[in-house]
Amino acid sequence: MKNSLVILIKKLSKLDWILIGAVTLLCAIGLLEIYSLSPSINDGFFIFQKQILFVLIGFLLMLCVALLDCRMIRDKKGAVFIIFLLSTASLVALFFWGRVISGSRSWFDLGTINFEPVEIVKVALILLLAKFFSTRHVKSSSIKPLITSLIYVALPVFLVILQPDLGSASILILIWFGVVAVSGIKKKYLVAILIALLVLTSVSWAYFLKDYQKNRVLSYLEPEKDPLGHGYNVVQSLAAISGGGFWGKGVGRGTVVQLGFLPARHTDFIFASICEEMGLLGGIVIITLYGIIFWRLFVSFVFTRDNFSRLIIGGVLVLFMSQCLINLGISTGIVPVTGLSLPFVSYGGSGVISSFIAIGLTLSARH
Repeated sequence: MKNSLVILIKKLSKLDWILIGAVTLLCAIGLLEIYSLSPSINDGFFIFQKQILFVLIGFLLMLCVALLDCRMIRDKKGAVFIIFLLSTASLVALFFWGRVISGSRSWFDLGTINFEPVEIVKVALILLLAKFFSTRHVKSSSIKPLITSLIYVALPVFLVILQPDLGSASILILIWFGVVAVSGIKKKYLVAILIALLVLTSVSWAYFLKDYQKNRVLSYLEPEKDPLGHGYNVVQSLAAISGGGFWGKGVGRGTVVQLGFLPARHTDFIFASICEEMGLLGGIVIITLYGIIFWRLFVSFVFTRDNFSRLIIGGVLVLFMSQCLINLGISTGIVPVTGLSLPFVSYGGSGVISSFIAIGLTLSARH
């Protein structure tokens, strides 16, 4: 028993506590803001309590995954593919038992909580692509591995677009592109991928996007032309960010967010909520903490020699960078509104827990 405890302590001491610390601080800021917003949200305090539970569960799962060797999954034949297949099957099940929220059938209603399976799919896709490319010589002239990987990602992307959830579909595509880019594939294939993505974007615009999604893209260019319609979210978000000044109006004292002018203020637009109440200083702290996370993941990616582990870390880095930058771009009016949460900060059990699991995988991959 004593020896087991010593081994556990040694394993814990070897974890990247700078990375864990940055993630924990982001969660703390998110919890503080959700608590601040709870009086202005239906069942707000209950939402705050649930978020605490989500964070605790996620943190414990992160440590459990981190203490394991992720290469065990790689070596078990079919394990990664089964994980991916089950997570993708949950996307199919949404069309039969899913709950429609904000026009998208993306959640399972589990009583007091909603489960969004695409968050798990993001992690499962990283594992599948890491397994796939780590066992193939992608530097060869054959394009077959690229086409096969494209087939793997096409199914969940298609299912997510049908929900419709354009934001999550974009993240899945970016994960695929990121892992392919760091897998050693030839540059000419990367150019071909970019061209294919442009074609896919055009086809999606013409045949798959709903009218309200097209209006979101068009209105972001000039949101002030429709301030009470499709440009409303962006206008209110910018008002909240600019109204906070450098120091902010104080926690619980934001005007735009506390009076309910800003929709999704505890989820998609929580960055704007933080900026109004904690000011530009709060926004800088958030961005700095994400910078630390990206830095630690990049260092791990560079110094990890096992190809499977490197691809996992690279995939997780792409996941967090793309979702973070898109969310911040939405809040500041740079990117069209697509409905993506801010990792570790926004309210949402599925996103928080899956993000912690992703961090746990990177910690495990560093062994």
